[in-house]
Order: sequence, then C-alpha cells, then structure tokens
Amino acid sequence: MPYNKQELFKLPVAEKYELVMDLWESIDNNFLGKEMTRKGLEEEIDKRIERIEKNPELLIPWEEVLKEMRD
Repeated sequence: MPYNKQELFKLPVAEKYELVMDLWESIDNNFLGKEMTRKGLEEEIDKRIERIEKNPELLIPWEEVLKEMRD
C-alpha cells in the first residue's frame, strides 16, 4: 500500500499514536522474548518512567550521547 510520509505527518496526534501502535503490533507480538501488545508496551514504558523518576542519576545528557555516537 503506497503512502505519503508528508501526509502522515499531518495526521492528528491521536491518529499518529494509533498508527504507531498498529505498526508496532504488526512487527512481532513476541519481540525480544516479551509479549509486546499495546498493553505490554504501555506497561514497559510506565516501568521505565518510574525507574528514571526514582533514579534520575541514570539519565545521560543528550549532548553526551551525541558526542559518544560521533566518536
């Protein structure tokens, strides 16, 4: 099915979200040994956010990440 990226970028945020989730689910429902359904993905994101909020020292500044990628 042909698509136009520029048209996709114009979609409302809610429609973009639905499209991303549908695409993700179509890739593999057992990605990296975990069932990554919509609910599973949302739970994983929530878990990671909670971990970062409890341990902000784990974050790496973007500038540092970018520098490491360039080196």
